[in-house]
Amino acid sequence: MKKIVLLVMCLLVFGLAGSSKAADIYVSPAGGGGGTPGDPTDLQTALDTARTNGEDDTIYMQTGTYDASSSGAATFEYGTVSNDNMSVTLSGGWNVDFTSQSDDPSLTLLDGGNDSRVLEIRADATGVDIIFTLENLTIQNGKSTGLGGGIYANTGSPGSSGSIDLTVKNCLIMNNDADSNGGGMCTKCYFEVYNSTFSGNSGSSGGAMIIYDVPGGDKSLTPIIDHTTFCKNSNDGNQGSAIYNAVSPLITNCLFKENTGVGGPLYNSTSSFLTISDSIFSNNNTKYWGSAIHFWAAGGNIINCLFFDNTAANGGHGYAAITYYHGGTGGGHLINITNCTFSGNQSYDTGYASIYNRGGTLNVTNSIFWDNERTSGLYNEYGTAIISYSDVHNGLGGTGFTDGGNNINSTPSFVGGGDYHLTAASPCIDAGTNDAPHLPDKDKDGKPRIIDGDGDDIATVDMGLYEFGDICEGNFDGDDDVDGSDLAIFAADFGRTDCNQPSVLPCEGDFDGDGDVDGSDLAIFAADFGRTDCP
Repeated sequence: MKKIVLLVMCLLVFGLAGSSKAADIYVSPAGGGGGTPGDPTDLQTALDTARTNGEDDTIYMQTGTYDASSSGAATFEYGTVSNDNMSVTLSGGWNVDFTSQSDDPSLTLLDGGNDSRVLEIRADATGVDIIFTLENLTIQNGKSTGLGGGIYANTGSPGSSGSIDLTVKNCLIMNNDADSNGGGMCTKCYFEVYNSTFSGNSGSSGGAMIIYDVPGGDKSLTPIIDHTTFCKNSNDGNQGSAIYNAVSPLITNCLFKENTGVGGPLYNSTSSFLTISDSIFSNNNTKYWGSAIHFWAAGGNIINCLFFDNTAANGGHGYAAITYYHGGTGGGHLINITNCTFSGNQSYDTGYASIYNRGGTLNVTNSIFWDNERTSGLYNEYGTAIISYSDVHNGLGGTGFTDGGNNINSTPSFVGGGDYHLTAASPCIDAGTNDAPHLPDKDKDGKPRIIDGDGDDIATVDMGLYEFGDICEGNFDGDDDVDGSDLAIFAADFGRTDCNQPSVLPCEGDFDGDGDVDGSDLAIFAADFGRTDCP
């Protein structure tokens, strides 16, 4: 008995020793008080307190506009001097007495007044390690004569650098500008972005965002961008109307729409590596390179993505939706393109509007190329480009692509009207290969990827980003029906809002992939409840 008591006491001691203190600081746009709910302080004072108080801090932000312009804070800053290496969260959307919170980011604004950067986070000294989170905020109207008009996360330079772990959740980054790069956000650190929007930002390169490697040049850094929209961003330099990438990001469930400029919405620089899945590129326009994704001597995996109505414009060297350029005659990087759909893309310069390869090694599988300019829109100038198990409008003649076998040239029978799901008449159903590189478990809708769509009792993947077939949404226990046991599993996760966050258990009922389990998921579950014929 004494041993048990001693063990419990030891556990308590270790638990107390391992816990960190936490502080809550309350701010309002006109605050100047002590930082309590009844007497909020201003944002810059709160950031200064959080930097030095030796505690993990949450700064609760009353709704309203926080002035970061030259007549206000002249950039909100969280810096290196006396930094306690504790975490900080800026949490927007709180009402006047801090008793309730809205998740509408447009209610809490940090505004640069078009003359100042909005927010700078600095860890430009050895030993400074910052964890910083932004949630439910709008970062707008920032202006920088250098990098990062909206947000600048700066880890210094080799020999004098720290680290920043930045998370951006449910934020709107809009109408920011940088004379140099990264209009909306410039990072030299690890970061994660979830459920956010970058709109109307501009810069020389990386109109919405520039992702630099950390000091020392580590290209293996893998930031995460998930369920985020990049819309109407622009650049006037050479690279990336939305994103300039210099590392190895993981991008999932994102939308790139109506971005304009040079170098494509998503530009990947030398020796970087892009992994992107379940994303859509539409109505983007570029003067040079790719109208959706450009690789400059870089590699990547592109999976379950849709490219439609993108334009590589006249007056420059606009090539195709996806382009690879090496500059030499050898040494090309590998790019895998699996289960993607290309339709309605144009190129006024080359006319090859889907994929243009100039020195890379491309492996295209289970994909659809239909009604693009030059019909398929494929061209391999030099390098290696192999395509297999794909539907290619008018075939491969004159494209320079190597036929890897099992390609077809048949109308894919899309639903139509901008809907690229397959109808029952589609020859693309069960026409792919289950051995495709990086074949995903699910399609863009979150449905199982390999099912028997043509009724021949053989489960084979389809071509394109959407799988055809009727499945049971909610057969969680795999017993071929949707019944009370499945309802109990669904009910356990109902109301969760953290489905897209790392290091948490997956949500069993987030059918629509929007990061939560809510009424829309319940409607999907209810539609199949009672079924006993689940495949």
